[in-house]
Amino acid sequence: MSSEEIFNSTFSTEDLTELKAYPLRWIVFSLLAIRLVGTIGMGLLLGFSSIWLRRNYYEVFLLVHISLSAVVLVGLFIHTSVFTGGYDRYLWPVVIVWLLDRIVRIIRLIYCNLYIRQNGEALLSSKGTASYDSASKLIRLEITPGSGALAPRPGQFYYIYQPLRWRGYESHPFTVGSWSQITDNKGFSGAEIVHSEERKSGYPAKYTLVFWIRPFDGWTRRLRSQCIHSEGNKIETTFLLEGPYGTSIPLYNFENVVLIAGGAGFAGVWPHIEDHMRRSQSLDSQQTHVGVHSPAAPLVRTKSITLVLASRQSGLFNELLETETVCRLSKLGVKIEFYSTSRSTNSSTNIQEPDENTRLLLEENETLSGQHAPTFIPIKHGRPNIRKILNQALCNSCETEAGSSNTNMRAAVLVCGPAAMSDETRIAVRELLQKERRGIEYYEEAFNW
Repeated sequence: MSSEEIFNSTFSTEDLTELKAYPLRWIVFSLLAIRLVGTIGMGLLLGFSSIWLRRNYYEVFLLVHISLSAVVLVGLFIHTSVFTGGYDRYLWPVVIVWLLDRIVRIIRLIYCNLYIRQNGEALLSSKGTASYDSASKLIRLEITPGSGALAPRPGQFYYIYQPLRWRGYESHPFTVGSWSQITDNKGFSGAEIVHSEERKSGYPAKYTLVFWIRPFDGWTRRLRSQCIHSEGNKIETTFLLEGPYGTSIPLYNFENVVLIAGGAGFAGVWPHIEDHMRRSQSLDSQQTHVGVHSPAAPLVRTKSITLVLASRQSGLFNELLETETVCRLSKLGVKIEFYSTSRSTNSSTNIQEPDENTRLLLEENETLSGQHAPTFIPIKHGRPNIRKILNQALCNSCETEAGSSNTNMRAAVLVCGPAAMSDETRIAVRELLQKERRGIEYYEEAFNW
């Protein structure tokens, strides 16, 4: 839109004639100027809504969008005021919807982050700890919400605020990577279950939520800077949560599950590993108390899980091993494959045979059913061969189960990683389906926002 078009769309010939003849010409000119401001504002809104700006400078896009929208809306009210409210019925709904959205989000923040006990003795608020690991290049953010009503599920995400900063109005979505249920007196690991009969306090269950964040620009870079300049690369401050949002994929309904993650995408698949451990432990506990054939026992159909994790930073593997009990996974039929892609070639089809000389040492005193747990997990160098992994995990497992191809055995493939990894996995699943390997469901978690 050229300046001449804007001028012509704003000032008509009649307007200019009226402007010259009207005694209070400056009032008329002000009204016409508002038309010009509104037209330019709408044009700028369109220009500042580009995908490039939203991806790289989202905060700038947000502030400009809100400011220009307010200017245009006020201009429309002034511009249509000469019609004595004739157009207000079109403008006020816009204002009401925006105000209701702001009010509901504020109420939601209060509900998610503040909790007053029934006796009125304590006001609980959300607290968090952020630490930066230079080896994995990840920020580990642990938040304990003030409200106990935020029961997370695998695959869900939260909006996170840091209100005590000058940009505290910013909110950013992150998938919850892990959580642990806690009580007032004792904490429990992410793989443990706290039964209702064991909690007699009458208060809602509370959770500590863990988010693994790869810092880039904006708020994540500032959060990393705060951690680096703090003692122990760790800060403790107030964080606010809004959520959870999103749906959870019921992978526990599949006999065979393959989880594939690239880099920080492991935060999208690891909650399903923990969910499997919780359900299996809960099932064992209920069978011990009420019998094997109790209808109260939860259904856990999953018999085999393959976890494939690829990352350039080998410290990412240490992050998992230092914070989670990976040794227990072998008891539950979970096969883990770690790939370090820092030495790999650009093509996933020309990788060398995996080098299993690099070992991840685990706690030697970990035991599984009275037996010593494995003391190492190999790290394979190179990019994973997705086709080969899926063929081994899906086709071979079916033959093992029934001695021949079992089309009734349901399988699920979940991937969370870069676009190239997701594309390769999708193509591999399609090839398996074309080979009459039925019963495979493909799921893809969002890796980028």
